[in-house]
Formats: sequence, C-alpha cells, structure tokens
Amino acid sequence: MAKPLELTGRVFGHLTVIKRVENNKHGRTMWLCQCDCTKYTTVEGAKLVNHTTISCGHVHKGLKAAFKAQQEKRIDGVQTYLYSGKLTPSNKTGVKGVSLVKYKDTVRFRAQITVRGIRHDLGTYDRITEAMEARRKGEEELIPRE
Repeated sequence: MAKPLELTGRVFGHLTVIKRVENNKHGRTMWLCQCDCTKYTTVEGAKLVNHTTISCGHVHKGLKAAFKAQQEKRIDGVQTYLYSGKLTPSNKTGVKGVSLVKYKDTVRFRAQITVRGIRHDLGTYDRITEAMEARRKGEEELIPRE
C-alpha cells in the first residue's frame, strides 16, 4: 500500500486541511478540514486531491438554491430570460438571433431562434431590419408568456 500524501496546510477549493485523522471503515485516509465558512468537516484524501469535494457542503447548497431560482424563472420549461441577454462575442450584427450570411458577392441576414433545444430558421433577408422583425415575430410566436 502506498504511503498517503501529506496534505496538512494545503488548500482545496474552500477547504484548508488541518490534520490527518483516523482512516475510515474502508481504510481510506481521512483529513480534518476547515471550510471558508468556518465549519469543520472530515474528507477522504482522494476526494480532496481529485477536487471531488471542495467545501463542507455550503457550495453545493448555494448552487442548488441558484438552480432552483433559475427554474422558477422558467415559463413552461423555457428560459425566457435568455432571449434578451448579452450577445455572444461572435455576433457581427449587434442583434440577438440575427447573423450575417455571405453568398458569393452579397451579404444577407439570417434570423433564427432556439426554443427547447429546437432551432427555428426564421428566414434570410436582404435588410437587417427585415431579419430583426422576423426574429421579433419568432419570439412572440415561440416563446411562452406568463
């Protein structure tokens, strides 16, 4: 059996290793750790080193609460708040859901929207204003409202 690593004083996520404690019932090396939130917890050494455990549990609780809050914002299972958010860095038009399409020597504007994982092609247009209008109509028709 390999000699366990010395982890005392090392930091793994939110946990600072205080000292080695008695092995668990499976013979695995256990460590007493103090979390940033001041709570103490005992963690298996391998879970620290592999970053499987990074806190006393408060991080998981926070993520769970954030996920629940996000779920509550959904309407009929659709994250409607995403449709008015920031543009991706690759967006060249400055309009959400409208992209540039180059055909030989011409530039056109494609309107698209993805709802529940299904991409809806709303058409390709000569003018950006036409593509913007198609996107707006697509949002009205496809995104559920309260």
